[in-house]
Amino acid sequence: MTGKLKSAGMGCCILTGLSVILLWPGTPWSDSCWRGLKRTIVKTHLRIARLEGKTPAIVSLSGRLTGHGAYAQMVKGAQVTFLQSTSGYSASSDARGRFVVPHLLWHPRAAYDVFVTGDTYTATHFKVTAPAVLPAEAIVDLGELRLEEGEPMADERAPTRFMQYDAANDDYYRGIFQQVTARAENDAQRIDAVAGFVATKLNYNEPAWSFKSPREVLERGSCYCSNLALAMAAITAAANYPTRTVHISDTADYQHTHVMVEVYYGDQWHLYDSTYGVRFLNRQGVVACYRELRLDPGLISSGTFHDLEAGTIQEILEWMPSAYASGFHQIYLVVRNDMCAAG
Repeated sequence: MTGKLKSAGMGCCILTGLSVILLWPGTPWSDSCWRGLKRTIVKTHLRIARLEGKTPAIVSLSGRLTGHGAYAQMVKGAQVTFLQSTSGYSASSDARGRFVVPHLLWHPRAAYDVFVTGDTYTATHFKVTAPAVLPAEAIVDLGELRLEEGEPMADERAPTRFMQYDAANDDYYRGIFQQVTARAENDAQRIDAVAGFVATKLNYNEPAWSFKSPREVLERGSCYCSNLALAMAAITAAANYPTRTVHISDTADYQHTHVMVEVYYGDQWHLYDSTYGVRFLNRQGVVACYRELRLDPGLISSGTFHDLEAGTIQEILEWMPSAYASGFHQIYLVVRNDMCAAG
């Protein structure tokens, strides 16, 4: 071992020792030290890899979730999140539990924290390590992850991305909700009415990428699905519905992306497309959630878009089902100080 490698290796050992002391459960400084120390450890590992002539690379991690008993159904459409993701994208597993999560940094000493959320109430944590050699096609196969062998934890401990509610315009959003839902008789009709209203704000002549608030989107319109989703999320959150935005992509390089809104009522999530003002029904005739659409993209049919022109419908159907089927997604939970969101 060269002098540089010895020095870097000694530094890694020292950091490992410090991590045992600083991050020992129950110590008052463990949470505050965690993020900074992890960044330092990763940088040290990257330095060693470069000195060894092993260039770090961006990879995808694949695998298959398995489980018996109560876990058997959880593996289908489970959310798989890697804490070390460079993009924040997670993946949902398919009906056989298979998943691919993009945008992870590989180096010979890389360690990844995997969180699997299989239902509303439980999550499972795994710790996996990278292979010593960069695999072909930059895809790391983790093999099977047995849910029984992971670390069980409450769902609230799993990584969650948050979006702060625009409280400054609360009265404005509440007023819109009351106006557009005046004739609705139940939750499904109310949220459907909100999605239809926001879809009228699709404005191809307004190309502004960002706004100061969702209110500006509603006042000026937008040509972007992400802005329209933020606008709808503001209205439903104002009405005290637990709300989250769902960002999907058909490929890891974002060939086609889309953003929708999920709203929680009737003890489950329901997905609405605020760009086109539509929702998709599951096999029981209930408004489907993202998980159901990921497992059954056939629920997306031309009949859903009956108010659009034939050419537009054809274009949508060329990319949208594959965007759901890929499982690639980001989810942002809207947070209000006066509202407790569902898990």
